[in-house]
Amino acid sequence: MDIILPEHVIGKSTKESIQSGTVYGFVGVVDNIVSKMQSEIGKPARVIGTGGVLPVIRKQVQCIQTVDPFLTLEGLRILYQRNRST
Repeated sequence: MDIILPEHVIGKSTKESIQSGTVYGFVGVVDNIVSKMQSEIGKPARVIGTGGVLPVIRKQVQCIQTVDPFLTLEGLRILYQRNRST
């Protein structure tokens, strides 16, 4: 089953309900964790969205300011370059 943004939060079938729970649950988790982290550090933090599911949730997540689909790969490249000569 593909992860897609459902038309409604309340699904009208098992498939729609699973998709809705997956997408809106993840959106809620991201916003909640970022909010708690910012409260803990006492100031706003820059939030960068990355990853394969980002195109589905991007417009639903309130806290994402920047999108970088290659952030993880860039970080791995940097680590590789720093460690290849050792």
